[in-house]
Amino acid sequence: MKHVNRLGATYYTFEGVTKSGKPKYFASKKSSSDGGSPIDEMPDGFEFFENPTNATVVIRKIKTSDVTTSESKLLSELTVRHCDCPCRVVVEGNSLVVYAAQGSNLGISQLTSMFGASVSELSRFANYAPELKFDLFDQQRRTFLASRYCHRRSMEGWMRLSRMDGSLSELAKKLLPHIGKESFFELQ
Repeated sequence: MKHVNRLGATYYTFEGVTKSGKPKYFASKKSSSDGGSPIDEMPDGFEFFENPTNATVVIRKIKTSDVTTSESKLLSELTVRHCDCPCRVVVEGNSLVVYAAQGSNLGISQLTSMFGASVSELSRFANYAPELKFDLFDQQRRTFLASRYCHRRSMEGWMRLSRMDGSLSELAKKLLPHIGKESFFELQ
């Protein structure tokens, strides 16, 4: 069994054994491995996961989340409508994280005209970084808290945005247009 990531690289799947004798599953760009034997089917309870930043593929246990599939789909649709750069939405625990393509939009548009490729074709080769996070706050009312990622070395990490709680749709419409713009750094 194999998996092709967004960059077009093929990953092959293997089953090995940990030092304690338990089975472990892994993906490799090599079609053979000294550390395991090829598998034909994904074991129950496991899935492929593609790292949104660098497209590396791993096999991991399926993680449960209180975030619904429809909420993830809604945020993905809103990023297309409200962001000027390509984005990817990933469920991480009980949060939805928006990863944005890094680099200038001008550069992408110049490349599309030079090579006749679409933005979506070129965006699959972009490097992505986390920008916004929507944490599920109230499961009954389906309200979220918003944070933005600070990339400064001295304070790198998630910064909770004050007065930024509410429905996913409301928050996304307020915040997504700022990704890739100077106004993003003014969000507090």
